Amino acid sequence: MNEFNQMFQQAVAIKSHEMHSKRKVFEKQPLFIKAGLYYLNEYIEQRKLDIEQRLNFATELKENGNKLFQQGIKINVFTFKGKFGNASHEYEKSLSIFLYIENKNGNWKNEGIVDDDLTYRDDNSDWRIMDIRIKLLLNLSICYIKEKQFKDAIAACDYVLNIQDNAKAYYRRAKARLDNINAEESDYKQAIEDLEKALQIDDDEAIRKDLTKAKLELKKMMRSSIEISQNVMKNIEKTSFKEIEQSQKQQEIVDEDSSSEEEECEYSEDWKKYSFNTLSYEPSFEEDTSIQVAEEINELGKFIESRGVQILHLYETQGKHEEAEKHRQFLAQLMAAKMKIERISKSNFSKPIINEKATQFGIDLSDPIVQEEFQQLFQQNMRDLRKWLKEQNWKMRKSKIIKKVNKLAKKEKEVKMEEETGTNSKYDLLVLGICAFILLLSLYYYIFD
Repeated sequence: MNEFNQMFQQAVAIKSHEMHSKRKVFEKQPLFIKAGLYYLNEYIEQRKLDIEQRLNFATELKENGNKLFQQGIKINVFTFKGKFGNASHEYEKSLSIFLYIENKNGNWKNEGIVDDDLTYRDDNSDWRIMDIRIKLLLNLSICYIKEKQFKDAIAACDYVLNIQDNAKAYYRRAKARLDNINAEESDYKQAIEDLEKALQIDDDEAIRKDLTKAKLELKKMMRSSIEISQNVMKNIEKTSFKEIEQSQKQQEIVDEDSSSEEEECEYSEDWKKYSFNTLSYEPSFEEDTSIQVAEEINELGKFIESRGVQILHLYETQGKHEEAEKHRQFLAQLMAAKMKIERISKSNFSKPIINEKATQFGIDLSDPIVQEEFQQLFQQNMRDLRKWLKEQNWKMRKSKIIKKVNKLAKKEKEVKMEEETGTNSKYDLLVLGICAFILLLSLYYYIFD
């Protein structure tokens, strides 16, 4: 029975992959476009109405969405995506009156979605239709941001900006990038451009505040990246291969023919000598230095400063300078990620300064829901970090590069032993020679005395 279940699961996986390959165009569409297929049959009759009736019906759905957005409550547990999920459903339904997908396969729900069966319908025949579509897309963008569906939020704003320059669209596209926990320098730069464009259209105080904040954060990020790179390079240059080998005395060497079973990795306390303690960055207002960071964060530091530097030195000793430079950048990225997680883990919502700052941007940190979201965010970071450490530890231990490191260390050890053996042999010969000389001398005196 177990074998049958396994075969069945494999068959389902193969079929799912096959079907996905047949709907590549559909899969690339944003959520509000895909919704036009899912609500296709629900509003067939309404789409046949004249323009006035269609506009009235779409407006009713939009107003329902507005009410749900204000309430922020769930109605149906089966369709609940989050606090603003039901509002986005109503906006998507309203939009599907004018923007929808027809499927010539009436049994597509059972047989699957295929690109060749789809026809995309886009009714933009009247300025009033365009007007309500813009309003719906802007409403959807804020819902998607609240639900952390940042890619769909950006797509909704892009759709609006292809029609007209719109301050809200620029502003919300910027927010979708800035609110993303994984935002990088390029995201901040694009967000700043959007905020500047929004400010040119609408000189709003909220836009101005976000623009100032984004510029400050970008400066911090760029300064931090430079400091990280400089300090990583400095520490790497100071750390010799011999010191790394000594710092891992407690760790069992994995030989080239070692077993495939995963072993518990042990680190020597000596790693602290080589830690990146000199790395510094400007503490943020929400950070509480008295809070102890999670052990996983320390493990990440251990990983960087033992295995990471070990591999780097191997590249350098073999003259692989291009690979060494790429690995330096990789270590810098790891350290930047470590510092970000440290900042999240040290957040203290009870501090007056953080509450004051948050209030300026419309965030109520006393709200249990907000606190829960922050806590979930931190826990997710910890889960991702544990998984990453486990995967990378395994990969690094069993990879060819580590085997080369171990082989090189073993070879150096053998050479050292040979040198010691050679020295001992020479010493033994010298002693033997002296003994022979004394014996001959004694024999000489015995014969001729």
